[in-house]
Amino acid sequence: MKRYLLLISFIAFSLVTAKAQFDAGKLFGGANLGYASPIGDFSEYAKGGFAYNLLAGYQFTDKLSAGIEYSSAVTVALDVEGASGFLGLTAYGLNAFVVKGWYKFMTGNFKPYVGLGVGLANVEEPTIIVNNVETAGASRLGLGANAELGFTIGGFNLSYSFNINGKTPTAEESVLNIASADLSVSYHRFAIGYIYNF
Repeated sequence: MKRYLLLISFIAFSLVTAKAQFDAGKLFGGANLGYASPIGDFSEYAKGGFAYNLLAGYQFTDKLSAGIEYSSAVTVALDVEGASGFLGLTAYGLNAFVVKGWYKFMTGNFKPYVGLGVGLANVEEPTIIVNNVETAGASRLGLGANAELGFTIGGFNLSYSFNINGKTPTAEESVLNIASADLSVSYHRFAIGYIYNF
């Protein structure tokens, strides 16, 4: 019984301490719009496309913060022979959900920073309907990671990130573009946005 009482007391003390240290003014959230440019083998098929990301986190010190980020990009795979996809085109959705940390080098109005995130990524083809016939696109879940360089001025954010987004679906799974099956997916993202500190 004493052990349980001690455990409950410890948990209660920890929660009170954590609440006392938590400062809602250190919460932040933001969004960025940008351009995604595939690299590596995947770039032979997929060209640039639209990208965006949403983020939220907590600033532990003036320079160090951590949080979560959801990112998404759309690229198009090209099959010049027209043998796969819809008229030789296959769009890929590149989505990732990562836990991320940021480190700011300065504390003034101008803040250059680096960020590093790791989590899950998903590469998916769209579902296509032609003449009322639905062809479901394949998807594949894998490792997601990104490394980011950027700076903020006030709340405005300008950044570059290198993103690892798993692999395209395998030939057995890939419905729309066999030529670009089972490729490692990486891309550059150039983005601009706004980060709001609560």
